[in-house]
Amino acid sequence: TGLTYVAGSASNGGSEAAGTITWPQISSLSSNQTYTYQATVDCSAIGSGSVNIINDDVESGTDPALSISNTTGLSNWAISNTQSNSGNSSWYAEELNANPLTSENQYLQVGPFALVGATTLSFAHIYDTEDDWDGGKVEISTDGGSSWTDADNSIYGGSFIANSPSILGFSGLSTTWNTVNIDLSAYENCEVLVRFNFYYDFTALGTPGNGVNDGWYIDDIMLTTQASTFLINSASLTTGGNTITDTECLNVEYISLSPKVFLQGPLSGTLMDLALNTNTLIPTIEPYTALGFTHVGGGGGETLTASATTVTGNDRAVDWVFIELRDAATGTTVIATRSALLQADGDVVDIDGISPVAISAPAGTYHVAIRHRNHLGVMTGTPVTIN
Repeated sequence: TGLTYVAGSASNGGSEAAGTITWPQISSLSSNQTYTYQATVDCSAIGSGSVNIINDDVESGTDPALSISNTTGLSNWAISNTQSNSGNSSWYAEELNANPLTSENQYLQVGPFALVGATTLSFAHIYDTEDDWDGGKVEISTDGGSSWTDADNSIYGGSFIANSPSILGFSGLSTTWNTVNIDLSAYENCEVLVRFNFYYDFTALGTPGNGVNDGWYIDDIMLTTQASTFLINSASLTTGGNTITDTECLNVEYISLSPKVFLQGPLSGTLMDLALNTNTLIPTIEPYTALGFTHVGGGGGETLTASATTVTGNDRAVDWVFIELRDAATGTTVIATRSALLQADGDVVDIDGISPVAISAPAGTYHVAIRHRNHLGVMTGTPVTIN
């Protein structure tokens, strides 16, 4: 979210299309030989809101971030077209009246992922199992799968596991699809695995004749986290018909500003004139790059979002301004820049027309300068601390 590829930045002949950077295949690779691939993305537009680390509606086959396994090989999670919360497909773990007499755990695993911000796991499900004996659990691991614990005990309405009805889980009959949300904030700054663990024993099945096959259906798996502090980097390597995918969360250092400034020319009383806005003359893309202003630190190319054009009243935009963060010691060295919108009441906001301005820079002390294409610029007389 808020990322754009910097054209021509991919090394080794890489090219970008539709948000994916592709590099030519390596013809040969010697033992202990290393190839390094680099590309640059502009994260200056990253801001508030959320991003989906995974969003699996099960309509496009198996998501690379998901994997399946089981304990005995009797049955396993598979994509099914018999039930779905949305679209035509869902994940299904079948409950069998096992023969030979044994029990089975089926695991649908998600991850690993690094949870940098506040994160929520959500999924839709429906199930029919032997009440209080068979059922499903949502588990989480922070040690690479060596040990597992319940992601949230409060989500279960029943209990299951043979001879241990005190162990909570989804069990019995659920006749309609329900959505479950699990807060994973307790695992912030951890790399985690999440799995859906379906268990059944060798005796009875679920309730017959209810229109739900015995077992557990899961659809619309989403892992959503706040997009304000990180970006998602996913890399895939395909060779010999095999694909390896690795996904990581990368910290992005940025600060938020809420400056206030007035342009003398259009100022009348406490508000500025909206002539440019009224006559649809505010450029969709910031004008400063084309005018020769030097952007640094990822600034430049800011573009109005659709929401910016719907702002009303004194929060309507007057024009673009050019923000500089300057070195606290000298006030002359520019650390980072950002084009932003100036409202009629003097507030300077981000490209959505309402949010604080996000600049790609670490928290610290800076001189803040605000410039305009037709007015003299201003700068704070003393450095200010910005988080």
